[in-house]
Amino acid sequence: MKKILLLPILFLTVAVYSSLAQTPGAQLYVEGSPQFNFSQLTITEAGNDFSATVEESQSNVLFSVSHIDRNAKNFNWEIQMSVNDLPGANSPFVEIRRTGDGERSTQGSGHVQGGKTYQRVDATPRTFFTGRGGRANIPVMFRLGNLSAAQPAGSNYFSIVFTIIDTK
Repeated sequence: MKKILLLPILFLTVAVYSSLAQTPGAQLYVEGSPQFNFSQLTITEAGNDFSATVEESQSNVLFSVSHIDRNAKNFNWEIQMSVNDLPGANSPFVEIRRTGDGERSTQGSGHVQGGKTYQRVDATPRTFFTGRGGRANIPVMFRLGNLSAAQPAGSNYFSIVFTIIDTK
């Protein structure tokens, strides 16, 4: 006789917010939202847990950086990230990485540095990546970690804040 184990389904939603120009000058635009495939989470036998991470299969979020002075070409900037509404210590967490350099913009050829490996987003704002000049459609990917069938059913909401700082 087979026993069927019903597991609570954990839904995670990641909300992405952009803080436009903390200081006059550089502006950050965020387009899209993370898309996760939770069908990857399978349990083959009662008593087992599933893989603790789920990653996007492609970049669904794009960052674009510009300057309010349309003639500006060589402005330096830094993108910081932090999370609001951080769940408890044993709850799921969010990691993010940059997967490309994006495209030239009308404000110079620009370039970006850093952010190519996954970084955990937490309550303390920290540098995600830096750059110089305008850049469009910089792709980023998200990964959720610490997922477990032992966690209570329900939703966890993450409000991720990206802030651009004009570093002159």
